[in-house]
Amino acid sequence: MDVSPASTWQAMNFSILHEPGIPVVALAPLYDVLSTIALELSDSTGQPMRADTHLGQRVGGQADIRKVTAASLIDEAVTWGIRRRTASAVVTETLDQVLAAIPATSGDARVLAVIREQAERISRG
Repeated sequence: MDVSPASTWQAMNFSILHEPGIPVVALAPLYDVLSTIALELSDSTGQPMRADTHLGQRVGGQADIRKVTAASLIDEAVTWGIRRRTASAVVTETLDQVLAAIPATSGDARVLAVIREQAERISRG
């Protein structure tokens, strides 16, 4: 995908932006992203089901979203050519911002609680 003048590299529904001549990589706005682990699913008989936590693409070698940690995210970024120190700073800052935004975010309290729990779990590594 070309969004001139910046170039974009896409990994599933996450993209990064890189402006020509500027040595900074930024996360593009997220799109088509949904946390499915908070869904209350039921089968055809009405029995509760667990949400599928299998990722469509491995992240830092992990195929299950419940096993992805900050280290997994950093390892994945390194495979994309991002410096480990930079990746670590971005992962930490993003998790901090997610956790800080939750109290002021309107929406389903149960879904927000799952997002908070996941962000905290990832932060703890």
